[in-house]
Amino acid sequence: MRKLIGLLVGILATACLSIALATTPESTTTATPEAIPSPAGSWQTIDDVTNQPRSIVLITVDSANQLTGKLTKINYRPGEGPNDVCSKCSGSLHNQKILGMTILTDMKQNPGNSLQWVGGRIVDPESGKTYDCKITLSADGNTLKVRGFIGFSILGRTQTWHRIS
Repeated sequence: MRKLIGLLVGILATACLSIALATTPESTTTATPEAIPSPAGSWQTIDDVTNQPRSIVLITVDSANQLTGKLTKINYRPGEGPNDVCSKCSGSLHNQKILGMTILTDMKQNPGNSLQWVGGRIVDPESGKTYDCKITLSADGNTLKVRGFIGFSILGRTQTWHRIS
């Protein structure tokens, strides 16, 4: 009987501790709507190879609160230009001009984290590949962690985009 009581007390203590930790200010993501920054705006991407600015993506929020991102500027490498098309892309993006292309689609705000959007897709115009996507906005609204992955988020790559004022 003592073992059973000890086990129940341990479970109860663990549950109370879990609830207390889950409700500390550091772990909560709820805030007043005015305090939550928006990912809408222009974002500078960084070239993975040169570590230099590569492009600008304009993110907009539609009436359903979904994010879309369009390439509005590209810092071209030698041999590239404004008339380049995505010859490696498939479907409706095949042979579409890269400049002006919508590369981020269907991102929905995570109900459990007001600074995260999930469920969408991102296109890499260089490879033509489309990936599942998750983005997380910093609390100050100045950086965006953009993670492209296949199937599981752990099997992917993250880029940090920087807000352009």
